[in-house]
Order: sequence, then structure tokens, then C-alpha cells
Amino acid sequence: MRIRRLGVLTACLSLLMLTACDSGAEQQASEQPPPPVTTAAPLVQTVVEWDEFTGRFEAVERVELRARVSGYLDSVHFKDGAMVKKGDLLFTIDRRPFEAEL
Repeated sequence: MRIRRLGVLTACLSLLMLTACDSGAEQQASEQPPPPVTTAAPLVQTVVEWDEFTGRFEAVERVELRARVSGYLDSVHFKDGAMVKKGDLLFTIDRRPFEAEL
């Protein structure tokens, strides 16, 4: 019982001391002037949102072209990345070697 009273008394004294210390700090803080603050006028301007990414494009579908005969290309009838359909003329092979052989 005596130890319990001693513990309660110690706790009360500690609380009282902490309260006394705290009030002195508040008084000192309230006596100091507020710190200087700088301000700026707001700017009104148009903002253009844009993003820049690095990368490369790759086709979703790929087709491998193989010639059924050998020879030199005379002309190409499409541009890289162009859409082509079945039956479109893509290349013209030089006819001279075939005509000479005939």
C-alpha cells in the first residue's frame, strides 16, 4: 500500500513539473515576433501541356517477301510503311537476263 502511494505521488510530482516547464516555453514563444515572409504576385499565362517520349515504332503484323526468281530490282512500287493489298505490284525485276535466256 505504501509503495502504491509513493508511485502515485511520484507521478503527480512529475506531471506538475512538466506542466510548469511547458508554460514557460509557451510564454517565450509568444513574445518573439513572427518571422519575415516574402510574397510574390501570381502570374496569369497560358500553359501548353506536352510530353516527349523516346522510342520506336514497330508494325503489329509483319510479312516476309521472297522472290521466286533471282534478278536485280528495276523499280519498287510501294513506300515503306504503306498499306498494300493482295495482288498489288510491289517490285519490277530487270527483264534483260530473262529475255536473253529465252
